[in-house]
Amino acid sequence: MKLEDSGLRRQPFQTHGKPIVLVPYASQKAAIRFLNETRFNDHGLGLFHGPPLSGKTSAIRQFTTLLPDDYAVAVVDGADRDPKAFLQEILSQFGYDLGLESANEHFSMVRVFAMQQTVSAQAPLLIVENAHAMKPVLLDVLCELAELTANGKMALRIVLVSDRPMLPIVQAPAMQSIATRVTGKFLLQPLKRKETANYIHKKLASGGCHNPRSLIPMTVCDCLHIASSGWPGVIDRMAMMALAKAEHFPLRADHIPRPATTNHKLLVPRRVS
Repeated sequence: MKLEDSGLRRQPFQTHGKPIVLVPYASQKAAIRFLNETRFNDHGLGLFHGPPLSGKTSAIRQFTTLLPDDYAVAVVDGADRDPKAFLQEILSQFGYDLGLESANEHFSMVRVFAMQQTVSAQAPLLIVENAHAMKPVLLDVLCELAELTANGKMALRIVLVSDRPMLPIVQAPAMQSIATRVTGKFLLQPLKRKETANYIHKKLASGGCHNPRSLIPMTVCDCLHIASSGWPGVIDRMAMMALAKAEHFPLRADHIPRPATTNHKLLVPRRVS
């Protein structure tokens, strides 16, 4: 089915890039509260977990839109980064592009900026996505960043985002400066059945559909919820594939692709402090 045949002006279930609409749900709201509490904690270092396609990046995007315009926050991917590129990206998001040569120079500038902000305003926030995939040399840099202080406060609030539990990494002897700072852990939960239907219909509306229920009825939303286990990224992919597969609307249950077998279980507590 072509998008225009379904009443849609654009694809509402994007699987890459920034979504056209952010649809909040209970666990995402709880995640945002957790991120905000970490930001305001003088020693804040949070571990934010969720399986692939669970909505971690969407929660972070929603959180950052709620921050004051003058608040310094950097959201950096830790996977396959060398120290210079990692620190350079942090500085860039803090508003500095100085053309420095070495990783040491970049680290010094991050340190100066973080300490100044902590003394004069509020400590900046560093959010590291794919923290489980950081190279050992980058974990060393992270430990050094975690040790920065100013006026008795930690000069950087830090959130480590990962697809799997970080405790085996954090509790390693070399990671003591991280382990001693952990102030909380959060495990993102999937959408519930009614939340899934609301998520689907609001996305359809954002794509230009005037009557979302006529395109994807509630019974089909229930099927999508079961097939996706309620994970928003999986819902997006399945809904997009179902729209492409259908020759007419409304969608039927048999338009929904069979889910791949995926283990979305994480053996971490939902939240501790």
